[in-house]
Amino acid sequence: HGGFYGRITGTDKLEPQAVKGAVLNARILWTFSSAYRLLKKPGYLETATRAKRVIIDQFYDKEQGGIYWSLDYTGHPSDTKKQIYALGFAIYGLSEYHRATGDEEALDYADWHEISDMRLSDKDENERKTMNTHLHILEPYTNLYRVWKDDGLEKQLRNLILLFTDRILNQQTGHLELFFDDDWVSKYRIVSYGHDIEASWLIHEAALV
Repeated sequence: HGGFYGRITGTDKLEPQAVKGAVLNARILWTFSSAYRLLKKPGYLETATRAKRVIIDQFYDKEQGGIYWSLDYTGHPSDTKKQIYALGFAIYGLSEYHRATGDEEALDYADWHEISDMRLSDKDENERKTMNTHLHILEPYTNLYRVWKDDGLEKQLRNLILLFTDRILNQQTGHLELFFDDDWVSKYRIVSYGHDIEASWLIHEAALV
């Protein structure tokens, strides 16, 4: 049905009727775009271009804008909510494709609106502001700014860096807080060591860019 299969198990069993997730497909787009940019192998460009077409032609909502959270195995919308997390990965992949190829179409796709259920999974709290979403907006905005020196984007990127240093980082513990209300009050004392490590890399990269 085009695109990429949605799931292969840890024992290498293909599940051809699994849903196709936006984050997985956007990460495929970024990976093969970056590989082509560095190594110039035609096969990487072919896969990256295939992934770009999937994001634009199947995941993108042509009426309302934004990226669907998932498609069914035939390539039709399954979960139509618009998570900023997924939109961020789409921006990341599309900007990397432009960085690798100079393709202008890849810069033209981003839009979103608020939704009532903002959790990424059942493990998350349904809070309007989360560390994880901000982290994965910082990442694509950094990459987009590499190829598009827009003043408004620079302002947003600087703002994101300061949000991490001034709001999300707990100065007493040295760890990131995870879930916040509208006034940046953290209700939960949970430590995510993986995100702490990831954030140290991405904040540094954003500051350099």
